[in-house]
This record gives sequence, C-alpha cells and structure tokens, in this order.
Amino acid sequence: NGVVIGHEFREGNAAPSSENLEFMQVCEQHLPKGKTIKAVRADSAAYQADIFNWCEATKKTFAIGVRQDVAVQAVIKTIPENAWEKFQDGEIAETVHCMNDTKKAFRLIVKRTPQNQDLFEETVAPHRHHAIASNREGKSEDKKTGESAAETMQWYAKRGDASENRIKDLKIGFNMEHMPCGTFAANAAFFAI
Repeated sequence: NGVVIGHEFREGNAAPSSENLEFMQVCEQHLPKGKTIKAVRADSAAYQADIFNWCEATKKTFAIGVRQDVAVQAVIKTIPENAWEKFQDGEIAETVHCMNDTKKAFRLIVKRTPQNQDLFEETVAPHRHHAIASNREGKSEDKKTGESAAETMQWYAKRGDASENRIKDLKIGFNMEHMPCGTFAANAAFFAI
C-alpha cells in the first residue's frame, strides 16, 4: 500500500543480510489487528532459507533476488537452450531449485542478457545472469492458471517502487542524505521521529 510500517537504522558496516527475517516479523507485528503481509519482494540480501521457510509456513508469496553461488550457477547451466524465451533485452527461463535448509523447492527464474566480449580476455562468459527465487504459482502445460516466468520477473521488478523508492523518499524528503548529529543514537532517534 506504499506505507512504511517499520524501520531499522543501522551502522554503515552492518551486513544487509543480517536479521532480515526478524525485521519482516517486526513489520508484520506493527500492522493493524487482522492484517498480515501477503507477499514479500526483496533483493538478494533476503536470499535466506529461514525467510523462505517463514514465507511458506505463513502462506506468503515471495520473489527474492538470488545470490549466484556455485550451486545456483550449476543449476543455471542445466537449463536447456530451447527453454529460453525472448524477454526485454535478453531471454528468460526457469527451473526448480532448493537450498540445503529450505523445506520446499522454489522456482528459479533466470534472465540472461548478452555480455560484451573483451578482445583480450578469453574467459568472459557470453551471458550475464540475473535470477530470482519465487514460490508464486507458475504456468505449466497441465495448468491454465499461474504466472509465466516473465510475469513473475515483472512483479519482482516492482519492488523498486514499493520499497526502494520509499527509502529514497524518506532520505530525501527528510533531508537524510547527511546525518544531522555526530552520534549514531541521536541520528537513529532523529530518523525514527
């Protein structure tokens, strides 16, 4: 709904992935009685098994950016060439993936775009990949409902307006590009107000 329901003022060296699940749970607790978070869109800092498991247990749909670790890179290589479809400035395909600690597999939706080749470097990969994990229902040959990989990727991309722009609005709207005080606690109190 475009409403900020929680905030966390962190030290500059705090890892973006730390305590994300706890923050989401606190945000949900701040909602009016009877209201709940129904969907989660987040960047790769939220690519965590605990968050996926929480979303599944509380019946939330999610689309979360993927950290391309060795396992994800290996899965991307198994996507057959004929599975790739035109999408925006590249191609899109999907497969199924899971992490060691997730209780359920999820859709791994991958967008690939051509990568400029370096005349002097032979090891440049032909494509750059951007992937998301999602439990949003996908389309299949036997189901007429659900979303295509492209539709889910487009829904994920809307997180920029739903969260990233809200953060920017808070910072710029309240002149927070430069902190007003010399101490962390004072700046955190100013931001909270």
